[in-house]
Amino acid sequence: MGWYMVRSGLDHKLTEERKWATVSAYRLASHLFLAFLIYSFMLRMGFGLKLPVCERFSGFERVQLWSRLSCGVMFVTAMSGAFVAGLDAGLLYNDGFPLMAGGIIPPLDHLFALDPMWRNFFENHSMVQTCHRLLAGLTFLLVMQLNRVSSSRRGVVVPRRVFRTLHAVNLALLLQVGLGVWTVVSQVDIPVAASHQLGALVLLTTLIRLCAVLGSRGVVLA
Repeated sequence: MGWYMVRSGLDHKLTEERKWATVSAYRLASHLFLAFLIYSFMLRMGFGLKLPVCERFSGFERVQLWSRLSCGVMFVTAMSGAFVAGLDAGLLYNDGFPLMAGGIIPPLDHLFALDPMWRNFFENHSMVQTCHRLLAGLTFLLVMQLNRVSSSRRGVVVPRRVFRTLHAVNLALLLQVGLGVWTVVSQVDIPVAASHQLGALVLLTTLIRLCAVLGSRGVVLA
């Protein structure tokens, strides 16, 4: 998939005309999806082989549910970021953050400029960035809900290992939100944008760790 992605940017006409070579956003997203998927499976398997069985506590099922939802939505958010990168969609709406074209979301004629409609979600710069921002916001809200259901004020006393891992998730989330905002207002400065991509991997790692802590079966290889 890596070669298939690179091949989409190897156009001799672009070289001859001295134009900027770009790869297909679809192939870029597919390559990133496979990389993140392999990484996630390996990490979850590694954590599962190391961690002891998590002791059950009041509200265990709710905490586990929201941790898995947070992890899943964060993964989808990272994949939507691949389309933002592939289309250079981050170069839109840089001057009025958090507004886009003067509103919470851009005008409908910005969002649905292509036919058929489904193409807008993968090829329309405006829609792609809007979806990425909305998914990022949803990820943030899910993690906040995860913190809420894990709160001692609701009668939940989570084990120390879960508590520490949840704090790591919160720190990674705040870092990633800050990097995301910085990427937009810097008009996608390359080092900042690369840090934002790395931040996505760090946040995913902490969420996988939390899911592993809550779901470990205590299997240890001899």
